[in-house]
Amino acid sequence: DKVITIDKATGQIIWNTDTSYRGLWEVLRLACTDNDVYYYKLKTEQADKQSQNALIFLTNIDVWGAFKNVFILTYRFDTLDFSMYCRLHNIPVNYYHIEDSTFKKGYKKEYPKGLKELVFDETFSLPGTALSKNWYRKQADGNTKDLRKLKAKLRTFIRKAKGKYIWSTFKDFKGTLSGRDVSPTQRPQDNKENQKTFSVACKQKATNDYKDRTYVAYTCNSYMHPVMAQLLKRQGVTFDEEQWALSGLIQFVWRSNLREVNNKKPVHVFIPSERMRTLFKNWVDEGIANGAL
Repeated sequence: DKVITIDKATGQIIWNTDTSYRGLWEVLRLACTDNDVYYYKLKTEQADKQSQNALIFLTNIDVWGAFKNVFILTYRFDTLDFSMYCRLHNIPVNYYHIEDSTFKKGYKKEYPKGLKELVFDETFSLPGTALSKNWYRKQADGNTKDLRKLKAKLRTFIRKAKGKYIWSTFKDFKGTLSGRDVSPTQRPQDNKENQKTFSVACKQKATNDYKDRTYVAYTCNSYMHPVMAQLLKRQGVTFDEEQWALSGLIQFVWRSNLREVNNKKPVHVFIPSERMRTLFKNWVDEGIANGAL
């Protein structure tokens, strides 16, 4: 008897509830019970074109049936992962915006305050897909010309900050950039319990912990995971990968002193990815042109 079937159109794995199977794949049975599980093969860049098997776990849509309404407070929702999840499952979304300190129906495009306080450090940039996860993987020996330049420029930028900075890269490659002057944390000599964090997750959201920082270094060039992109495309869910990447960058930069409502201090930004900096600067220029300050 077949233990599972795979939907040819969607790639979703369906566990045969009538089977009496018990064994190694019990964990998959439990996963299919609690989640929607999809199977995909992704071709690698290797010359033999071998494929990687991948499983994608998504929250089962039935979970949302436990709630009458779900409210999500965020920015640029239509570019986020959860928006794509809603479109994947045809979950209806109603937009609200804040006006006169109250919620009003309808979508309203707005820009946050602080755009004119941004100061860009453009002394160094890397083009194309540089600073993507794949690029970092290829810097295995840690001594490539571009990586040496990046580390040197990052150190120079951080020295100017005098302890008022945050920096980020992809989690698996934090050690690649850490070193002299580039520290994940620091403990003051007079208070070892009062640890100050400098390295912040590149997808960090919803925190005011770093609102005193006036220097921000973002050394990521973000692309959607190819398996997730393949899943969405296969099921007809449209998405803009450039805007998806931009939203993550905006959220990170706004962990800084820009969160202070009456902030008038310049916030210095170092974004060495030419692609990410161009996306961000175009968005900032558009906001200023539309009257956002």
